[in-house]
Amino acid sequence: MNKKTILWVSRHAMTPDQLADMARIMRVTTDNLDIIQHGDTVRDVAELTHYLHKVAAACVVLPHQMLADFWARANTVGITVYVAENLRNRDESGNFVFKHAGWYEVQECTYRRRRA
Repeated sequence: MNKKTILWVSRHAMTPDQLADMARIMRVTTDNLDIIQHGDTVRDVAELTHYLHKVAAACVVLPHQMLADFWARANTVGITVYVAENLRNRDESGNFVFKHAGWYEVQECTYRRRRA
């Protein structure tokens, strides 16, 4: 079975649920899914472009304007970009806990603004 490599842009490690769900999407086992994690704060999307020729897809946690820029760059080289949906609840101690609800493929992303 072919291995797939995914770019993961987040300060946090991918959860087991996120990993299993991405393996399902990529049609490989979790053992055949390699993750390249960019865990540093992204100051400019140009920091990420060198990964685009090394991966089959990208899963990102970015502010909307950076997501739009990254999506445009990834789209030009045929890389699919995914964002996670997480459900937020509180545990017995009142702390927030997040549960993976699914990956969404970013099919189009723009960012326009106007001074208010």
